[in-house]
Amino acid sequence: MQHRVVTGASFAPTIEDLYSTYRPAILHYFTGYGWKYEDAEDLTQETFLKAWNALATVTYENLLPWLYRIAKNVAIDARRKQIVREHVSIDGYEDRHTDGHDQEEHILTRLSLVEAMRLVPQHYRRAVLLSAYGYSLPEIAALVNDSPKAMKSRVHRGRQAVRRQYREVCR
Repeated sequence: MQHRVVTGASFAPTIEDLYSTYRPAILHYFTGYGWKYEDAEDLTQETFLKAWNALATVTYENLLPWLYRIAKNVAIDARRKQIVREHVSIDGYEDRHTDGHDQEEHILTRLSLVEAMRLVPQHYRRAVLLSAYGYSLPEIAALVNDSPKAMKSRVHRGRQAVRRQYREVCR
């Protein structure tokens, strides 16, 4: 059964119509930027899910640019989460270095960063860590019960504080 979104007196395309029409272009967008086909499929589905959730708020004249914008944001979020998964370990250090000197340097850098984070005030530390784990500013704001604008400032100031403390720790 197809559900149509009604805006005013006109009928809007269904999500099925959008998917069948624009899926190849969005899939090509992701594969063209180097995503593996399976990941590109997942990101394409996520793009259309977000489109479905926002379909009532869009004009129906230029849908492809709108879908590309959603796809771009989905790709950015996915890349951010991928980087965090690859480089941040909650449970401990994962050895990926084969050279002993590089491994020692990496461990010392991580320990210095941990010490710098410990010295930063807790409200900054929390904002920086949530940002590093891939949360968006609105998500962080919701978690700490504050506005996205305040979180943008707090993340920025927190990163500055971490840099200052890191320089001090490394002296």
